[in-house]
Amino acid sequence: LYEVSCFNSDTKHTYVGKGIRLGDQFSTVIGDVLKGDHNAVYAGEYLVVYRTAADGSLKGRWVHALSGAHGEETLTPKK
Repeated sequence: LYEVSCFNSDTKHTYVGKGIRLGDQFSTVIGDVLKGDHNAVYAGEYLVVYRTAADGSLKGRWVHALSGAHGEETLTPKK
């Protein structure tokens, strides 16, 4: 079990959540915790499934729990 935190440079928000690793696959439920920008605090909005790449990055696909919006992303470790 992992605690997840990543910064999205496009939205300027930090996403947080919980995840599980199985082999080279990492799955997480993650959300953009915002206070003041919305009428509520959001967390756990997205399901994301990643595969670990040779360079240590995580390449994955995500889906938004409510809207069904989906896409791909790559997470890069801080150096």
